Amino acid sequence: IKPGQAKVQMVYEINMLGDNYDVENPAHIESFKLSSTRIRNKANYALGVVSDGALHLNPVTNVLRMKPDLTYLDDAEKKRKAAEDEEKRRMLGLPKEKPKQVTRQSQRRAPPSHSKARQQMKIRELMRNVEAEEWRELGYYPPHSEESLAERARMNNTSSSSSSPETLSQAAFPISKIQYLDRTMQLCSTKPTAQRGGMKAALRNKGDGEGEKGE
Repeated sequence: IKPGQAKVQMVYEINMLGDNYDVENPAHIESFKLSSTRIRNKANYALGVVSDGALHLNPVTNVLRMKPDLTYLDDAEKKRKAAEDEEKRRMLGLPKEKPKQVTRQSQRRAPPSHSKARQQMKIRELMRNVEAEEWRELGYYPPHSEESLAERARMNNTSSSSSSPETLSQAAFPISKIQYLDRTMQLCSTKPTAQRGGMKAALRNKGDGEGEKGE
């Protein structure tokens, strides 16, 4: 996954010893990959967890659609075409083609407008951020494993242990109480309002009270 870009890839290994595997396929595909595309949310969604008779809502920030990643077909087609061209040249006794020299012609262009230049800078910055973020591997854990139970317990956002700094640092998808409030109420974190400020203060006071009580 790339959490910052909301990108997910799922890789499935193919049983190459199965009866349905095409051993004569020159691509020799060993795995099958699914890549995500983000879907624009038409409504606000939340995932509910019932614990001790109480319903705890967890906001869903992104909805992704998984599609087959077919880039390997393009690579296989390029290799196949290059091999065919090489075989034809060998049979005809033709020498290998030398790379063509590309002559670049400069053409005077009108300077882009300020708004267009700013838009291009934003696009380049976005592409740099996408490439800079490294893929983070996630493992699969059975539903009743220790890791799955810990992540499920974190969805009870009112518990003091689920939002402790130690738990957040070890979680795959960390979220604090303040972030939970922002996402649930769909408020912009850069423009605080009196309503959100009051609720944040209440959460902080509640958290401080829980800490003092625990001591």
